[in-house]
Formats: sequence, C-alpha cells, structure tokens
Amino acid sequence: MLGELDYESRGWLCVNSGLKEAKRAHAGVMTLVRADFVDRDTLRFHHVIPGHLLHVQVRSKGGWLSLLNIYQFCWGRETEDQAVMQKRTPVWKALRATLGHIPSTHFLMIGGDMNTVTKPQAPRLGTGMLKDKVPSPDAEAMIDIMLDFDLIAPNTFGRMQTYTYIHDGYQQARKSFVDYILTRRSGGTPSKVTHLRQFPVARWRQGGRHLPVRVHFTLSPYKKHQSAQQAAWPGWKRQALCKLLKENGEIRMQYSMKVEQALQQTHTQYDPTDLNKILLRVADETFQLRRPSSRPPQWAQRPHVMSVKNMWAAYRQMKAQSRNMRGIIQAWRKYKEFMQMHKALQKQSRRLRRVRMDDIIREAEVKKRAQLRAESGRLLEPAEEDWPAIGPCMHFSRDEIQGCGETSCRLRCRGSGNIVREKAKAQGRSLYELRAGIPRR
Repeated sequence: MLGELDYESRGWLCVNSGLKEAKRAHAGVMTLVRADFVDRDTLRFHHVIPGHLLHVQVRSKGGWLSLLNIYQFCWGRETEDQAVMQKRTPVWKALRATLGHIPSTHFLMIGGDMNTVTKPQAPRLGTGMLKDKVPSPDAEAMIDIMLDFDLIAPNTFGRMQTYTYIHDGYQQARKSFVDYILTRRSGGTPSKVTHLRQFPVARWRQGGRHLPVRVHFTLSPYKKHQSAQQAAWPGWKRQALCKLLKENGEIRMQYSMKVEQALQQTHTQYDPTDLNKILLRVADETFQLRRPSSRPPQWAQRPHVMSVKNMWAAYRQMKAQSRNMRGIIQAWRKYKEFMQMHKALQKQSRRLRRVRMDDIIREAEVKKRAQLRAESGRLLEPAEEDWPAIGPCMHFSRDEIQGCGETSCRLRCRGSGNIVREKAKAQGRSLYELRAGIPRR
C-alpha cells in the first residue's frame, strides 16, 4: 500500500493513501466503495495527510457520501509520549478542518484505527467497549470533535467487553478497543452492528490483529425543501375582498381613482415590479379587510359535541344494566335521561341546520362569478379582464392603434415612460404569483 493509488477491482472502487517511504506499522489507509451502488463519475478523493487521513466523496443512490478513513499514530513507551503527542495533534487538527468543509446534507462516516482508548459517554459512546482503567492522554481531543460535530460511535453500543484489537504474542493476550466508526446522529439510523471476531484477517501475522466491524445503515435520499414565499394576498384576504366588492360597488371606483393618482405622481420609467407594488399599496390603503374568526362552526364546538356524547353514553349505560329489579329501575332512569337529551339535541340540531343552510346560500352568492363582456357582447379573456385595472391611467388615440401592428403598438402613459403592450403582457405573466388580483385556476 505504498503511495497513492486509484483503481477498480472486482466491482469495487479502491482509493489508497500510503507513504512512499513506509516503516513498520506505517502501511496507510484504503477506502473501498461498491461500484454498483454509486456513480463512479462523481468519485472524488483528497489525501489530507498521506497514509493517515483520506477523504472520499461520491454520490450514491441515497445521496452524497463523505467517507473519512483515518489512521492515528500509535502510542509507544511512556518515555515517547511527548514525541507521539506531537505527531498525533496535527492529525486531530486536520480531521477537524476536514469535517468543517463537509456539507451537512452529506451522509458522513468516519472509520479507522484511531489508537485512542476512551470511556463510555452517553449518548455518543456506549458501554460496549472493553473497560480500560487509563484512557489515552489525548482522548479529550476525539471527544471534543464528536461533541462539536454531533457525532456518535455506533460500534460502541454492542456487547459488553468488546475489543477491536488483540495481540497473541504475550502469555496473556492483550486486548483493547481502539477502532471506531463515527457518523452524525441525524445522518442515518444504524440497524445492526457486528464485530467479526472469527474473520481470518492477517492470521499469518505474529503481532497484533484488528477485528473487522460491520455496521448497517439506512440511507434516505436528500430532499431539498424550498420555503414557500408568503403571498401578499392570502386566500382569506381574497375571499374577504370578493365579499366586499359584492356588497359595495363604489369602493371599486375609489380604488381606480387612487391608482390613477399614484401613477400620476410617479415619474420613473415603466417597470412592472414597481407597478405591482403600487397596486398592492393602494389596495391595502383602500380595502380595510379583517381576517375572519378561526373558531369552528357551532355544530363542531365542544358544547354540541359533548351533548351528543353524553346522550349516547346514557344509552349505553341503559343497555348495560342487569335484569334484576334494581337494574330495571336504573335502566328506566337512564332511558328517561336519554330521551330528554335526545329531544334537546334534536331541537338544537334543527336550529343549526337552518343556520348552516343560510351560510351555504350566502357563500354561493359570493362565489358567483361575474361574466365580463365587451361592448359587442363578446366574452373577455383573462388578460383582457385585467386590462381595465390600469386602463384609467392610460390615454392613447385610435389612429395610433390602427396605424401600427399589435406587436409594435405603444400605449402612452401619463408618466415619462412608454408601455409596450406585448412587454406588459410578458411581464404580467412573470408577476403572476405576486400580483394583487385574484389568481384564476
């Protein structure tokens, strides 16, 4: 595993990061990704620290994956702790900097030999680790990274006294928990964690061996949610406006006059966005609309609903009485209560039914759409129906319209600019969501 390699073998995409001049225990790291699970054209990798920290990024069927493979320097004799600490510190700093560059929408997984012994710390480190009396001197560095980036180690929540490293070269085999799998707590749900103790990896070695760890994750595709833009005129406001125009026809003329006055005071060049702002501002000043009450109707309010429940509760209690004399008397009392509540509820329901029918008739009258027609009796199109809203502020001659085509006809406004009919139509369509009028469906 010397040097930097990138190749494909037997359905796996392999990325290797090693040292050109490696010594004992300096083999490097390698990341393998299944080729049928990812888009190989999106594979990117970065040798952050060759042989110690490798970052692989690829797009899978479940979204973007960011895989970090780490090999931390191992501890030696106690007299060498200071020298080893100076080597390990840059690796922790590089890991922290790399995590800061990974988007939060990527599924993040960190794995490798960190050569760090820690203690259980809920909810990030479980109690499945082999207990060790003395943690590593820089164990706080790894824990701080987990806290800052909201990471969790799923392989620490297995069976008690689990180890990931074993050395059989001693009279009593030395065991430790130094290999970790880290991921975001919100990135995926680990369904199963398994330590393969009998997996024949490097059985030929006389020294220590690392035991493989298998973790199953459930990935969900990344879905981008765009916040909906709040409409200037929501549904309740449009309904209230329709009701107001139905009851008061003079306020429509007041709105047209105020729009004409506002356009006369504007001496800038024609801009559909500014025109839309003027229409909305004048509408807010002219139409004093109040949001209707959000209380439910009378037949859905608590008093009426509870009366129905109490009536049927009395009926069930009547049917549940025993057949002896005492039960018959109790059943007769419940029957009397049931009949009294039934008569009162029947009278109340008739009154509410009449109220509901009156509301339906009023709503139907408000929703009735006026069919606008031209002077010749022809039905107007939606674009032609909107034209009278800005018609009072424009003056143009019939000779100018007859002397030029429809596409090149210019309507002269009282302002300093000119309005092109085709341009006004195109800009009006782009302002469909922001316009002050009622949208047609």
